[in-house]
Amino acid sequence: MAANHRAEIIKAHIIGHGLDAWSTSFDSIYIENILLDLLFALRNVSTSRLLPSNTSHGTLQHDLQKLISAVASETFDLAHILPLLNAVVARKPDSDT
Repeated sequence: MAANHRAEIIKAHIIGHGLDAWSTSFDSIYIENILLDLLFALRNVSTSRLLPSNTSHGTLQHDLQKLISAVASETFDLAHILPLLNAVVARKPDSDT
């Protein structure tokens, strides 16, 4: 009897896509944390202090610090930095040449 009642409740109130927003939010937060860890690690590599910036005066380390601030903001679109994460996960070489 209790099993039937439970089945009726589940059938009448299907979760379906009810957790999609939570799942998307969870994925986004998880990815953001992974990206921040990666950016902090890159910022701390000595090479980042030695390489000049391609976009401004200063070094790559300075650019990475600005990127860390941007990623930590609520308005940053994580899709812009996913290629970097994918390259690191795939262990692509430092240079494509």
